[in-house]
Amino acid sequence: LGAIVGAAQRIVARAAADAPAAPPRWQMRSGKDIAQPLARIPWLCKTLAIGPGRPTILSGYGGVGKTFAAQELALAVAAGKQRVWGCYGLQLEGPENALHLDHEQGQYITDWRYQRLAYSMGIRIDELGDRLRTVHYPDLYLTSPDAEAALSELTAGVRVCILDSLRAFSPGIDENDSR
Repeated sequence: LGAIVGAAQRIVARAAADAPAAPPRWQMRSGKDIAQPLARIPWLCKTLAIGPGRPTILSGYGGVGKTFAAQELALAVAAGKQRVWGCYGLQLEGPENALHLDHEQGQYITDWRYQRLAYSMGIRIDELGDRLRTVHYPDLYLTSPDAEAALSELTAGVRVCILDSLRAFSPGIDENDSR
């Protein structure tokens, strides 16, 4: 019995030695670390600070044109335009992917608006191909346990993603509550 206990203790000790160390509670960075050159931020619109990893919220009362404005941005990105809304420069190398996730207006209205906006912008919407995509009433909510993973999967390779609307994507939550 003593030999078995001894062998078990040696196995446990080896496993503990091979286990990764717990990360430190704080990761201190020195002045030398802080002074390292920073990567260029790949802004979509530097003037409005629209860039990766930071949500941009178009807020206002219902019916004031938030979705129209977002759709124009999506069209400009998909078409590789250098300006949006008549005045703001976009940092695009060329046409890039845009995704519109719609829990608000449905396919008919969304398509109708894209068609009208594209025409007014001089864009042949049929030539955008897969660079502009829509998903209507997805089985996805920001309150879902897998929301982050699902959004990461859906937005891989996408430069701009519209979630229409925050309220519709957040059932059971008052999006105006600061908690």
